Amino acid sequence: QRGVRTVLYPSLSHRFRTNDRALRYRCLGHDTFTDNLKAGTISSRGNQYANVYATPYHWTRYFPMKAKREAHKTLSLMFQRDGVPPKMVMYGAKEKVQGKFSKKLAEDQCNKNQTEPESPWSNMAEGAIQE
Repeated sequence: QRGVRTVLYPSLSHRFRTNDRALRYRCLGHDTFTDNLKAGTISSRGNQYANVYATPYHWTRYFPMKAKREAHKTLSLMFQRDGVPPKMVMYGAKEKVQGKFSKKLAEDQCNKNQTEPESPWSNMAEGAIQE
């Protein structure tokens, strides 16, 4: 017979990777909004930015960053500590729409939505950033 997989022919056996990354984390039940915060001064640890995650029911998390390009690291922290939301809503920032941030969202099966430009009221994370 052709195509029979046996131990005699190891070249015919393949191990297919599964996408089980989403099973590693808990699941948040609500859509999450994200935004960047820029501080006027640099902290003692060298952080000038923070990434804010918020939900419509006023749950918020802040993660400090030294530069905007570290946004994907804060996403990993949020997924590990709090869980993965079904949808992440953000504005069209380059560091979030492209690159590692967007790739991590896709790997962890979190849908990505963008708000309309020049409409700060459509992002719930804007309300969490107050002076």
